Amino acid sequence: VVLFCSVFLDLKADTQLPGNESELFQSFDWVLYNSLAQYKQFPLWNPFVNTGVSFVGDPMLHIYNPVVTLPVLLFGVQDGFKLALFFSFLLAAFGMWRLGQVLGLGGSVRVWMALMYVFAGQPVARFFQGQYLFVLSFAWFPWIFSSLFRLAYTGRRRYMAEVVLFMALLFFCGNVYHQFYVVLLIALFALIMLFRIKSGQGQRAGRRRLVLNLAFLKNLVIV
Repeated sequence: VVLFCSVFLDLKADTQLPGNESELFQSFDWVLYNSLAQYKQFPLWNPFVNTGVSFVGDPMLHIYNPVVTLPVLLFGVQDGFKLALFFSFLLAAFGMWRLGQVLGLGGSVRVWMALMYVFAGQPVARFFQGQYLFVLSFAWFPWIFSSLFRLAYTGRRRYMAEVVLFMALLFFCGNVYHQFYVVLLIALFALIMLFRIKSGQGQRAGRRRLVLNLAFLKNLVIV
C-alpha cells in the first residue's frame, strides 16, 4: 500500500492527483479550509458552484469524515487530500485483514485478502479516474461486516456500536448510494445467518435477537 501510494505522496509538491474529477471533489475541502482560515466560520453555503448551492446539504459532502478533514486542516487541501486517500487505502487493507481474522483465517490468507481487496480492479480504476469518494468509502465495508459477524455470533452491544460507527463513517464519505447497497447486504447477511442458527429454544431466542439487531441497523441506514 505504501509503495502504491508513494506515487502521489509527494507532499509539498504541486503534483495533481489523476482523474478529471479530482478538482471537483477537492472543491468542498477548499471551501471549508478557506472559510475557517479567513473568516473563522464553518461554511453553510457554497457560492462557487453555479449561482451557489447548499454546502452542508450536499449529498456528496465528505468533510464530516475525519479521515479527510483532519489531514486537510493540518496539512492543507492539496497535501491533506493525498494523505486522506493514503489512509483510506490503509484502512481498507486493515479492515479486510480484520474480517479474515473474524472468519478464522490464517495470517498469510488474511494478508492476501487485504491485498486483493485494496488492489482490486474497481478501487484502483476509480482512483485513476478521479472518483475519490469511492476510495474513501470502500475502506469501511470490511469494518462493517467484520463487526456484523461478531454481532451475529455474540449479540454484544459493543459490536452493534461498532457497526453503527462504521456505517456513519461510510455515510460521511459522501457516497450516499452506498448506504442502499448496505441495506441489501444486511438483509442478505441476516437471511444467511438465520439459516446457520440451528433450531431449539436458545437458538430461537438467538434468532429473534439477530433479527431485531439487523432490523435496527437496516432502518438506521434507511433513515
